[in-house]
Amino acid sequence: MKKNPGVFVGIVPILSVIGVIGLVGITGYFIVKTLKTQNEAFVREEIVFELRADGNVEVKAKYWIKNKKNEDHELNFSYPFPKDPYLKPPEYVAARTVYGDSIVEIKPGFAADHWLLNTTLRAGQTPVIEVCYQQKTIESTFKYMLTSTKSWGRALKEANFIIRLPKEYVLTYCSYVYAQREEDDFNSYEIYQTDFIPKQELVFSWAKDK
Repeated sequence: MKKNPGVFVGIVPILSVIGVIGLVGITGYFIVKTLKTQNEAFVREEIVFELRADGNVEVKAKYWIKNKKNEDHELNFSYPFPKDPYLKPPEYVAARTVYGDSIVEIKPGFAADHWLLNTTLRAGQTPVIEVCYQQKTIESTFKYMLTSTKSWGRALKEANFIIRLPKEYVLTYCSYVYAQREEDDFNSYEIYQTDFIPKQELVFSWAKDK
């Protein structure tokens, strides 16, 4: 997998399941099966899904995870992605842990159907873990795994997902209720949930506007 050197340009102010090379299979969308204990809490996630001109969907995800211990704690987790005939393997992955102005890059390990991510959570803090990747679709449908979030054992305080399509495209299906957003350059759709326990994966489809 190739790293895109410009992958994080603009990601901090934007970053609404962590869904990285299979990322896109990408809540987050810690959609992750976590090798965790009760030492941390998955609090919130924001993920942006943007359809690009080349047919790829770019995923920019942010996950807030709190270290409940009074000492530094190592977090290991798996980032799964769906196996579907209409999704090509993700093209690149980039991940990092952000503490204000301090950034720690995460080097993922790759497996057949998930990525392995490891980072250190500082004592008592709630950093943002950012994941970014692209994935090619074949039938104008994208899927992001959300239900694995339930492995954390509690509802997310907030979950926000934004789907951005070029102006010539419109959303034709979404597995969650959404509201249209005003944006100059995109047809934009937002899914906002509080006390969120996902009951299904996020799946959406699009077509050219007639």
